[in-house]
Amino acid sequence: MALTTQQNQRISVPGNRGIKIECSVTIHRPVEEVFAFWADFRNLPRFFHNLESVSQLPGGTTRWKAYDPMHNLWEWDAETINHHPNELIAWRSLPGTHVPNAGSVRFRPVDQGASTQVDLKLEYDPPTGILAPIFLAMMLLPDPEKEVQQSLYVLKDLLEDSPHA
Repeated sequence: MALTTQQNQRISVPGNRGIKIECSVTIHRPVEEVFAFWADFRNLPRFFHNLESVSQLPGGTTRWKAYDPMHNLWEWDAETINHHPNELIAWRSLPGTHVPNAGSVRFRPVDQGASTQVDLKLEYDPPTGILAPIFLAMMLLPDPEKEVQQSLYVLKDLLEDSPHA
């Protein structure tokens, strides 16, 4: 899922580098409800426990604040690069972030539209140099894919228990 432009200045995670995570969950709610909830990025900290906040900035970008397993707060700006209502949202970090990252989430109706299959792909490139020891420690702690899958189960519980979350 490496993202490039003609001048390679907007690459979020350069060519086959980085850590890739793919997880899925089926939520017993119509795709329109699940998409609308996710598309409001301010909702993401409600089920991704490491996210402190996601806020909208001028120009269509977002500011993300998240804690790593060592309880360090990280902040970066991202842009939405693909948005198809009830189908897909994709984003990538802007240049200059300490941890280049990108992601996409697909929404697919299943069970004759009564449920939604959510497929999430994340990719990030741990830094080298002075920040490398922090990320080495993070990699020795929780399993990132397991953490993301658990977050999707929290989303499932949240939306199924309270459909108007």
